[in-house]
Amino acid sequence: MKVEGIQINDFNSVNEGLLLVERDAPLPEEKAIIEDIPYMQGFLDFSMLLGERVFNNRTLSFEFVSGKLEYRRRTQLENRVKRLIGLNNEARLYDTHNPGFYWLGKCISIEATDNAQFSKINFYIEFEVYPFMIRNKNHFDDVWDDFNFEADVAGYTQFEVDGTRTISLYNAGDTTVKPTIFVEVEE
Repeated sequence: MKVEGIQINDFNSVNEGLLLVERDAPLPEEKAIIEDIPYMQGFLDFSMLLGERVFNNRTLSFEFVSGKLEYRRRTQLENRVKRLIGLNNEARLYDTHNPGFYWLGKCISIEATDNAQFSKINFYIEFEVYPFMIRNKNHFDDVWDDFNFEADVAGYTQFEVDGTRTISLYNAGDTTVKPTIFVEVEE
C-alpha cells in the first residue's frame, strides 16, 4: 500500500510519521476583469482580452494525523512541522497524488490540534500556490519515450505546403503557447 503525503523543502510528511487524512485542491478562481460603464446596457467583460482564461493562485489544503505519541513528542512534532513548513518562502510542493509534477507556492496556515484522548495530533495545513501544477521534466530531455498517455497531447508539428494551405493550431495545454513557425523553401 502506497502511503500518501507531501514534501516541501526539508519537510516530508511520510518521514514525520504523519498520515494524510484529507486533501483538497479546488479549481483556481478565474480573474474577472469586468467594467460596468454608466449609461450602457450590461457590462463589458475583458477577462479573455488576450484570448485565454486567466486565473488567480489557488489554495491547497491537507489534513494529517500522527500516530499515537506521548504529549511531549506531540508538542515537539507540532513545533517541528511549523518550523519546517511555516517559515519558508515560495518553494516546490510535491504531492504523491500527482507524481512527476509539483506546485509552486508557500504555506499560509498551519493549525495543530492536540487530541489527548487518543494521544495524537492533527494538522490542517494550507498552501497558496500557482494555479497549475508544473512538470518536473523540461520538454526535450534525453529520455526518448517519456510520453504520458494520461496528461500529454500529441499533435502534428510539421506540414507540407504546396501553394496555399490553412492550418489550425490548437493549444491543448493550460498555459499560453506562442508558436514559432519556420519555413523551409525548396527551389
